[in-house]
Amino acid sequence: TTQSTPEKLLLEELKNELWNFTHNGWIYYKFSFYYVSTEMKNWTENRINCMERGADLLMINSTEEQEFMKKIACSSSVWIGLTDADEEGIWKWVNGSTLTSGFWSNCVVSSSISWADTQCNYTYKWICENNILPVVLV
Repeated sequence: TTQSTPEKLLLEELKNELWNFTHNGWIYYKFSFYYVSTEMKNWTENRINCMERGADLLMINSTEEQEFMKKIACSSSVWIGLTDADEEGIWKWVNGSTLTSGFWSNCVVSSSISWADTQCNYTYKWICENNILPVVLV
């Protein structure tokens, strides 16, 4: 009989998670899965929706990821995981890290051209991100 090791169990769990993402409308790019909504909701509702999917709103970490986001958003304005709702002028990503530059209102919507601040109660589509790299490195 083959014995299940912790490594085998982790790989099996990862395989199942990857299968679920790829068969439920998620797009893979550089160690993350992305889900582009077809509905429109406000920033808070969108963040809850992402969290219910085991993810969070998109955090853009590079120019390459910004360009990828533009492609998958198909020229739609989308909510991303950046806000200054806790303290005006202090922009934070949903993971708590601080944005180093930018001038926005309360929440940020990303269009095909640029980022823009807007009221959090406005409705836009959104992009969820689930980074799988930490799972692989455990």
